[in-house]
Amino acid sequence: MHLELDTIHEYEGLFGPGARCRIQIFKGEQGQTPVVIATDLPSSEGTAINNVAEQLAAEVLVTHLRDRTKEPEPLIWIERMPRGPSSTDQFAQVTFAHYQPVRFKGRWRIGPPIWRYMSAGEVEQLLGMPLAD
Repeated sequence: MHLELDTIHEYEGLFGPGARCRIQIFKGEQGQTPVVIATDLPSSEGTAINNVAEQLAAEVLVTHLRDRTKEPEPLIWIERMPRGPSSTDQFAQVTFAHYQPVRFKGRWRIGPPIWRYMSAGEVEQLLGMPLAD
């Protein structure tokens, strides 16, 4: 896979605007499901990414991967929670009950999330490359 996009995504959290996260989209060969890594930013003053996973994944899907919205699994969503210099980052693969984006109260959403924690090594294996900061 290769890094296709690395950007800061601003979103409205549970208590209003001002939340930000890092979004990295990795793409591989034709037909391979893209991997999206959403990283919680310590400098963000809004809702943490794990509290709005279905909103963030839907926003990324309709904004950056719109051509994949009809796919059964249009993306692989990974959350990265930085732990600071003295500890390792925590990762979780998030799957959703469905991936069909719907607009609800002015925000995009997909189905309810389910988390499976994973190691950095598992993420690197999924990407086929080492993780960068």
